[in-house]
Amino acid sequence: MEVTSAQALKAFEKPHTFPHLYNGVAHTSALMRKFRVCHVEVVDDNANRVAKEIAVSVTKDRRFQSYVARGGPSWLANIIQADATSPLAEGLAMREAVVACRDLDLREMRFESDSTQLVNCVNSGAGSTEM
Repeated sequence: MEVTSAQALKAFEKPHTFPHLYNGVAHTSALMRKFRVCHVEVVDDNANRVAKEIAVSVTKDRRFQSYVARGGPSWLANIIQADATSPLAEGLAMREAVVACRDLDLREMRFESDSTQLVNCVNSGAGSTEM
């Protein structure tokens, strides 16, 4: 599970220090324990732009319709398109795949990409700031 707040991660690590969030954190933690491999990770705010915009639209704008069932809202099309073609987004997805393979104790894997920029960045050992 990804969060964009270091405070949220602290709430999962030490729920007793956040009494106003305790019930929600405890419920979420119980659900996470049902998975064989599941952890909370802090990511950059840009890593979840689509999810953030949908959450804001539901909590602030009170848009309750199912976006997935309707093929996605038109007002998110530009963000979805930019994320779909971003080497950084593909790199984040690759990182998640690497973590999943590690957690499954897989020793051999092969990753492929159609992004020359991402492949060069990964093969050179450069960080995400190089993309």
